[in-house]
Order: sequence, then structure tokens, then C-alpha cells
Amino acid sequence: DALKLLNQSDKGRPAPPAAAVAPPAPLTVSAPIALSAGRPTSPPVSVPGKPGMPGTFTEIPASNVRRVIAQRLTQSKSTIPHAYASVDCDLGAVMKLREQLAT
Repeated sequence: DALKLLNQSDKGRPAPPAAAVAPPAPLTVSAPIALSAGRPTSPPVSVPGKPGMPGTFTEIPASNVRRVIAQRLTQSKSTIPHAYASVDCDLGAVMKLREQLAT
């Protein structure tokens, strides 16, 4: 139903001009990769403002406020008991009723 609604609403809109859509910038990898081992010889370098390659990260020094927040979150997760619950429901009767109401 949602896809049908989107298709109907798109018919009334004019197509965006081709010049307005900028093509994505090509990604370049500067780190050499050892083909025989299958692993990089040096870790890839992340560039601020560009999406990182898998396995990369940018380390940002934590401010005092963020450091305290991290300590408190770690403390609450490690010292307070946590309980997780889940419920399995049989919706067979509901699905049959839905089929009956749809016809």
C-alpha cells in the first residue's frame, strides 16, 4: 500500500533536472593492500567529512563531560542487573480474520 501511494504521488511531480543531481565523488584508497595475504599492510586512513572505508575510524578526543558520561554508562551497565524479556505470539487466527475482512 505504501509503495502504491508513493507511485501515485510521484506521477504528479515533475522530474528533477539532471544538472541538479551531482554525481558522487570517486573514492580513492591510498593504503597499499597485500594481495597475497588478503589483509592490508597498513591500516586505511580516514578522512574527516568523507564516509570511512570498512575498518576505519576517526578518533576524536573526549571532552571531560563525554568522559564522565562514558564512565557512568559503563558503571550502570556493569553494576546494575539487567533483565531482558521476549514474548512469542501465535497470530494465525488474527491473519485468518484479516483475510476474511479483506474479501
